[in-house]
Amino acid sequence: VKRSHFGIDLHTAALHRTNLPQIRIAPGDPELMKLAEAFAPPVIMTSKLREGSLRQSAKDAGGKAVLYEGGEALRFDEQAIEAGVKGTLRVMQMIGMTDKAPAVPAHATPVQSTSSTWTRAPEGGILHSVRQVGDKVGRREPIGIITDPLGHVTVPVFAEDDGFIIGKTNLPIVNRGDALFHVARIKAKTSAKVDAMPDEDEII
Repeated sequence: VKRSHFGIDLHTAALHRTNLPQIRIAPGDPELMKLAEAFAPPVIMTSKLREGSLRQSAKDAGGKAVLYEGGEALRFDEQAIEAGVKGTLRVMQMIGMTDKAPAVPAHATPVQSTSSTWTRAPEGGILHSVRQVGDKVGRREPIGIITDPLGHVTVPVFAEDDGFIIGKTNLPIVNRGDALFHVARIKAKTSAKVDAMPDEDEII
């Protein structure tokens, strides 16, 4: 890290979860935002640095690092791989490491968010997802249904905030309190306070 000026920390989601391709950056750093915008992911998340993380180590060493997350652990996700490769090449072009990089599609404008929330299972049972990663959802909108094994009892799962689903569980069987859907909050007016958002491997 000490020998680097810039870094991209490449991650998948945790086991049994999938993530929409996204970049995470520390708040209050215009240069990091430029790197994130050059990467051009679907979503740019602003989150506080975590002690011991690569991003924190890069900052301590005087460098700049962004975190890319996409796809699922132990799986080849074509969309996440393509977004990661193209985004990395765009950043390399921006900092002068290569002359050519894939163009950003004209319609592709990253959604920016400074906070997110996990919608958790209100009951245990079999999860039927109504909405998928990348979908825009509204507060109190049904995004899933939990049923008993015979389908006699159904419990709806509602989005807790307006935003976009940036991650979800892939497990069909869930217990009460399990994290089901990760929603990036999108609001017309954002607060000056930036909520801390843990990296995927911190979420239980």
